[in-house]
Amino acid sequence: MPLFQTQINDVTAANLAMKVNKSAGPARGVKVDILWGSTGALRLYVDQLCATSPEQASAFIAASGFKEAQIPARQDQVLTAQATNVPGQVLLTIHSFLLETPKNKPTAKRTLLIRHTLDQKKTYITDEATSGATALIDGLPTLTQIGFEVAAKDSSGVSAYCNTVWIMLTK
Repeated sequence: MPLFQTQINDVTAANLAMKVNKSAGPARGVKVDILWGSTGALRLYVDQLCATSPEQASAFIAASGFKEAQIPARQDQVLTAQATNVPGQVLLTIHSFLLETPKNKPTAKRTLLIRHTLDQKKTYITDEATSGATALIDGLPTLTQIGFEVAAKDSSGVSAYCNTVWIMLTK
């Protein structure tokens, strides 16, 4: 760490020298590159410590002076439903890459088939298909459990419908 502090001091001095002498730029660039190299090496060292002892990772990161980043959890739900401000309307967010069609070609154009049920899966109402990641469904009743499901269709066939996502609209 004393060497790292010396490198920081060298960059600080080089920045001050630039105020007086504009031709000091190349020397300053070399000192900055050295400091960035040391910073990268220290980050790799902290990463290695964290990988070796994950239960102490937060303590290692805090002691190093680096900041801990939170990696967002992977979206495992194919479908989410959210009421909008419009009465009787639901916004569906669809992660179609989680639906497997028969040949599951990632580059194949997909159409998303949406349906909903108002009577606990006894009957289904087919909604307008989409190819986008979101869909607005209108004309839904209030104070009724509404279940939404989605399937993906491409040139190889249709996937199974996802697990039902339930929502009840209050307005």
